[in-house]
Amino acid sequence: RHKEKALGIRDRDSESLLYDMGGYLSSKLVNGTLEPFLDSWSVLKSLPELSDIYADNENTFLMIDNNTPHAPAILQLPDYEPMNEVDNEAYMDTSKYVIDGVKMDMSEEVQISHYHANMAAIMALGDWFDFMRENGVYDNTRIILVADHGMSLHQFDYMYFNDSQSVQSFNPLFMVKDFNSKDFVVSDEFMTNADTATLAMRDLIDNPVNPYTGNAVNMDRKNSQKQVVSLMGEGKDEYTFPFSEDSWYSVHDNIFKEENWEKFSQ
Repeated sequence: RHKEKALGIRDRDSESLLYDMGGYLSSKLVNGTLEPFLDSWSVLKSLPELSDIYADNENTFLMIDNNTPHAPAILQLPDYEPMNEVDNEAYMDTSKYVIDGVKMDMSEEVQISHYHANMAAIMALGDWFDFMRENGVYDNTRIILVADHGMSLHQFDYMYFNDSQSVQSFNPLFMVKDFNSKDFVVSDEFMTNADTATLAMRDLIDNPVNPYTGNAVNMDRKNSQKQVVSLMGEGKDEYTFPFSEDSWYSVHDNIFKEENWEKFSQ
């Protein structure tokens, strides 16, 4: 309740939520509850205050799970700040969402709210990384940002194949800043979320092994065979998910090339 009072957020019935003080849920003028977003984003914003710097040579490992991108919200531009009443009328120029001739569709609220939440998360992390630089611990830190999944938001035409399957669903965030790294490089190398462990231990642990299974931790199987993926349906119960026969695909190499995808039959 403290957060709601601080932002002047109030409980509203469905009719007033739709009316939205004349905004009618417009992305230009929004009035709504931000508590799910604030619960996660406030942690990211507080990371500099939560971090201590030690002058010793002890190796450390820190893993953070944060749900800011899972709480889409319309935020106040240009700083992507949470506000009870948002007016983005002055920032509706869609030309800024075009890079190298590729346009990102931002015409629907679901697209805008997801983009805003992701931008807020990245900007908060950027502040934390600046804190690391200022305190001399950025270069000697390996940083990995990885998402649990992608999502089809119908934002990129080139990510759709002939059967309307969206590559965006299989393209979660994966960023690595290695020790003493200076350059920013984009790679189309085929990667999976499971590569995170290999990259985290690379050049730090010789021949790493999963302590629970005894299996070697490496990328060998990913590179030796096609990977099979599927879009799962709604959960049937707590432990199972239904799959249709035509929802399976095999994929390899650059996921943005349609020829690298094939329908897969079990």
